[in-house]
Amino acid sequence: MSGRPRATLHYAAAKPTAREASWADSFVNTAWYSLARELSERYIGRGTHCRTDEPVSFDMKYKPHSPACERNREPILAVLQRHFADRSRVLEIGSGTGQHAVYFGAALPHLTWQTSDLESYHAGIRAWLDEAALANVLPPLTLDVTGDWPETQFDAVFSANTLHIMGWREVEAFFAALPTVLPVDGKLIIYGPFHYDGRPTSDSNARFDATLRSQPGDMGIRDRSAVDRLARAAGLRLIDDIAMPANNRCLLWQKTAASITWPGKDGA
Repeated sequence: MSGRPRATLHYAAAKPTAREASWADSFVNTAWYSLARELSERYIGRGTHCRTDEPVSFDMKYKPHSPACERNREPILAVLQRHFADRSRVLEIGSGTGQHAVYFGAALPHLTWQTSDLESYHAGIRAWLDEAALANVLPPLTLDVTGDWPETQFDAVFSANTLHIMGWREVEAFFAALPTVLPVDGKLIIYGPFHYDGRPTSDSNARFDATLRSQPGDMGIRDRSAVDRLARAAGLRLIDDIAMPANNRCLLWQKTAASITWPGKDGA
């Protein structure tokens, strides 16, 4: 979403036991740090993929909840229903709170949905997965884009609100590693804000980008052309660019060849 990003956590829960409170405090501190990294040094795949200026709450089971995920899930689902209708196995990069995984998994039962993120996010993702009990949504893999990737291949990869939170080196690593998990004909969908020809698409995105770039970590809204160069080097062809609510986009690539010559550093 657009606007001034901030990350605030609060409890919406019955009073926990001392043991529960101790575990919850640790979990909440981790989650708050994760969300704050949207303005500092988030990863990738690290962290919750819901860019938000609203509170992220935890219910009585300490399940993270982001209003932004609630709002953007239906427009994203419409894109997935159209473009993942012929897919069977999806790797989600940066599952964050886990909300998207259970929503999309329930709405797209023909897909096996593999969640992934840094280990510090797994407790929250598992809380959503445990409640939903969906056979087609799998427990999270530990995945940092600059580290080891799964040896298994998937015919689709999905990631929401991650590229602007990664440093450019992580964005390069993300695309460089895609050929290891995405075979020829595989599809990649990335949701989030993008610049076009070096320019923001709205005043709110310009402000958000300025906030990101004022923090450490080389974060910032990426230019679509720069990202597409990385995708083409990984053997991917851009086949759709879909306008989404709140000045976001869904970019869809399909793998048509093996990796090509990797472009040099070309920040965005």
